[in-house]
Amino acid sequence: MKNLKDKNHIGQRIRLARLSRGWTQEDLAESIKKTRPMISHIERTGSVTYDTLEKIAKGLGIDLSDLQNVSSEQILSPTSMESPEWKSLVRENELLAELVENQRVRILYLEAELKRFKTGL
Repeated sequence: MKNLKDKNHIGQRIRLARLSRGWTQEDLAESIKKTRPMISHIERTGSVTYDTLEKIAKGLGIDLSDLQNVSSEQILSPTSMESPEWKSLVRENELLAELVENQRVRILYLEAELKRFKTGL
């Protein structure tokens, strides 16, 4: 399994292919007779059996080899980036980046306070 920070891991490519078709996780799950939580897990982790990957590729109308080898940029269509779900993911990403930055600032503050406390003893 590829590093989860890699935007091209198989789960991300599945998500982008799904979004480019305007599908929800539920839509994909129904098309391959799996559950929505399973699709969510696959997209988050990139962990998927070969059999399920074949079903996903077929359900999305993509050749399996294309899904395995294509980059995220090749999957996205311009219209998929206008979908409400895509916009929601972008906003979620922005909020998570802001949260990480706030936590980084908080850690720096606490480190400075700890250093002051230690030197004051």
